[in-house]
Amino acid sequence: MGQVFNMNKKIRFLAGILFQTVSLFIIANSVETHTITWKGQPGVVYDVFYANSIAGTYTDVANVTATGEIVSWTDDGTQTPSHPEFVSQRYYRVREQGGTTFSHMEGKFTITLQGFTLNLVSIPFAPYNTAIGAVLGTQLIGDSSELKADRIWKWIPSTKTYQIAWLVNGGSNDGLWWDSSIDQESKITLSADEGFWIQNRHGTQKITFSGQASNTPNRSISLVRGMQLIGSAYPLEIPLFDTGLWKGGATGAINELDADRVWAWDPVTQKYQFAWLIEGMGSSHDGKWWDSSTGSETIMKLKPGVGYWFELRDLPGHADFTWTYPQPYTQPPN
Repeated sequence: MGQVFNMNKKIRFLAGILFQTVSLFIIANSVETHTITWKGQPGVVYDVFYANSIAGTYTDVANVTATGEIVSWTDDGTQTPSHPEFVSQRYYRVREQGGTTFSHMEGKFTITLQGFTLNLVSIPFAPYNTAIGAVLGTQLIGDSSELKADRIWKWIPSTKTYQIAWLVNGGSNDGLWWDSSIDQESKITLSADEGFWIQNRHGTQKITFSGQASNTPNRSISLVRGMQLIGSAYPLEIPLFDTGLWKGGATGAINELDADRVWAWDPVTQKYQFAWLIEGMGSSHDGKWWDSSTGSETIMKLKPGVGYWFELRDLPGHADFTWTYPQPYTQPPN
């Protein structure tokens, strides 16, 4: 039996145009379609553009005439070169035909979860609704028992504890994310710039995130001393050197034990890869992120859909800071 759920919804003003997107995923018989909906004017024709990468060229694939104030178009693969089920990313923009003002870029991004283990993930967009049920819906596998259900683990730096939610399958709470500690529906939120764990207790699964591609010149992220789970809200891979972490306030050292670090989890090997910040060794090295296991500059990148630990050392000379994370792309010209 397929599942239908409204993952995200928001109304917002864009350059004087009221544009609404409803990201609706219909999963049935392994077929996924993506419907975008916006608020328009009856009789007006709108052009729908798509691309399979955030920085790609957007192609006009549909002309939609509004018959009412709510206008929609479904990408079922008949007007695009491939069905959205078969691509990991797809992005959409809408504009009034003949006009010059586009909507924001809206997108879907699908990731694969390693089976029977913990996966450290993040949302590569700014979600419209950060409630756990709005972000994930019922894409994972639930159960009537927490011991068998897929779970979400969210780290809380201030208390150094996890909030845990599990997906209920069956009974009066069917389809809800549940918090056993309060015996209520979970109040966990999953926001941009945060990492969180998905405990996949089943085989390999895929989940799809949807939302608005971040269109601000920079993202401002508060980082505090200790361990914090972070993620990239940009759907591109960004080398650590280009993330602005050092310029934003991360503190390096001449050795790994005293330097701030980024931890990347590998769900296959069940091991972490570390990158630490060099500072105090001269201009040719300062600001580089180093991999002690290879004795060279790290090749680590912040990848979309992946979560990371940021370790801000609780040592003299290290302080909480606001990370200014620069946008790595511009709005496409078309």
